[in-house]
Amino acid sequence: MAKAKKQKPIDFNALMEKVDADFPTFQILDKDGKIVNKDAVPDLSDDELVELMTRMVWSRVLDQRSTALNRQGRLGFFAPTAGQEASQLASQFAMEKEDYLLPGYRDVPQLVQHGLPLTEAFLWSRGHVAGNHYAPELNALPPQIIIGAQYIQAAGVALGMKKRGKKNVVFTYTGDGGSSQGDFYEAINFAGAYQANGVFIIQNNGFAISTPREKQTAAKTLAQKAVAAGIPGIVVDGMDPLAVYAIAKEAREWSAEGNGPVLIETLTYRYGPHTLSGDDPTRYRSKDMDDEWEQKDPLIRFRKYLEGKDALALEIEKDENVLVFGEDVGKNGGVFRATEGLQEKFGEDRVFDTPLAESGIGGLAFGLALEGYRPVPEIQFFGFVFEVFDEIVGQMARTRYRMGGTRNMPITVRAPFGGGVHTPELHSDNLEGLIAQSPGIRVVIPSNPYDAKRLLISSIRSNDPVVYLEHMKLYRSFREEVPDEAYEVPLDKAAVTREGTDVSIITYGAMVREAIKAADNLAKDNISVEIIDLRTVAPLDVETIIKSVEKTGRVVVVQEAQKQAGVGAMVVSEISERAVLSLEAPIGRVSAPDTIFPFGQAENIWLPNAKDIEAKAREIAEF
Repeated sequence: MAKAKKQKPIDFNALMEKVDADFPTFQILDKDGKIVNKDAVPDLSDDELVELMTRMVWSRVLDQRSTALNRQGRLGFFAPTAGQEASQLASQFAMEKEDYLLPGYRDVPQLVQHGLPLTEAFLWSRGHVAGNHYAPELNALPPQIIIGAQYIQAAGVALGMKKRGKKNVVFTYTGDGGSSQGDFYEAINFAGAYQANGVFIIQNNGFAISTPREKQTAAKTLAQKAVAAGIPGIVVDGMDPLAVYAIAKEAREWSAEGNGPVLIETLTYRYGPHTLSGDDPTRYRSKDMDDEWEQKDPLIRFRKYLEGKDALALEIEKDENVLVFGEDVGKNGGVFRATEGLQEKFGEDRVFDTPLAESGIGGLAFGLALEGYRPVPEIQFFGFVFEVFDEIVGQMARTRYRMGGTRNMPITVRAPFGGGVHTPELHSDNLEGLIAQSPGIRVVIPSNPYDAKRLLISSIRSNDPVVYLEHMKLYRSFREEVPDEAYEVPLDKAAVTREGTDVSIITYGAMVREAIKAADNLAKDNISVEIIDLRTVAPLDVETIIKSVEKTGRVVVVQEAQKQAGVGAMVVSEISERAVLSLEAPIGRVSAPDTIFPFGQAENIWLPNAKDIEAKAREIAEF
């Protein structure tokens, strides 16, 4: 009689599979900047999102300039950081000033953002002793050269914070190679045993110099090493700024409340060598691997998320007669990447580059419109409009009248404009007033992503020529939920952005955001502000303007352009003609000075802002 097969007391493979399954990768944005985890999107204001993007771009530029300085012999040791901006700066963005930072040698960007002067960071790189002399109020140590040593030191700082009852934490970083060190294990074990206030981050960029991660440990993830220390561990998409910030913020709050440390593994990639001391990544990384990770670039991913710019794609897909063209709009996606991916999706026949000739672009649009197309030409910057002025004002605007209504000009001329981004001269000028004075053409200027999409769709579907202006500052500074589907809003219709009873602020474009800030401050003194966003500055929605003025009896007209050059004078004229008897105070105006648009360094003091608007509104309200 055959013996029954003895059952094994444990299935070790099943045990391993269970542990591996407990550590999925946390993600909020996919590589195309689309939200895949809506419930986890962190509560960051628009200004905070822009600040995070700014810091990440700064870090990429710092990497480029540091590399150049090193190759010129002007900078010493440098470990490149390009590719790791989200892993480094989105996690540091979750820190408080009183938190402590113990960095590795690749973590100079976090140090500078935490308060280290860049000059001292450069001195440290050059081996100067002054690069290690930190101000007493800076809670940080210089970059640690010994792999993993900062981890065990961080455990001590974390314990000290807990013993003193502080609601602060220590942040420390190492790479995947550092997670093999004894100091790493001892640190998370000590911190876990004492329930100390620490956030321990492993930046897993795939290689310890040239040794791939899979040869460093049998563990499927590095975060699961937290299990042995009895602390929480999580894997995060380290190329996703929102995911990194959300987890780092949550980990900080958890630890600061006395719950103990957290281990975070960020899956990231360094685009350059390990250091500039002779490492050649082409010897151990393939081009295919580099290409794969370049598709996940955190800067591009985050920019796509912020822009919310799919209106063009929807219209090209809907109507085969929509053509998008201009300088660099094809493969390059435009200067501000507003047309990025459209050529790849719809082909060069629908989205194409043109020679560097604005007048030719305008003439091309005119001729294509006669052939039944809906051209969407881009003028790279609206400061270049003089090169195409005749085609817009002298031809497109006049054709329906000239030909007795037998021809349409369904052309949408797109162009970025506006100040606050420090462009070279002739790029930022507010020239919308010139076009607005010309009958036969609409001028549309959105102030937010939601309106930007629907106003662009409405413009493209219109049978009239439209100049559609996109403020350059709003490309980067404002986030808003935008539906995926196509949706329209009537042109020539202003929006009541905020209802109020004491004073009306009438404005458009980027100044709407400044007006909202001013209104928030005025509300603290019980001054109720109504904000009218013109949206279409030619023709004006006179009905909405007059209705608001009659309601409040006081009005401030705001424009970014010089007082003599913009739309504001027309608004004031309409109010004076139609509602002067409803006014209880003089009409206030806020604008830029009547001078040439300044060079970038003087831009911030030249442009009107929320404080200017608040002061004028207060003056008019108290008149």
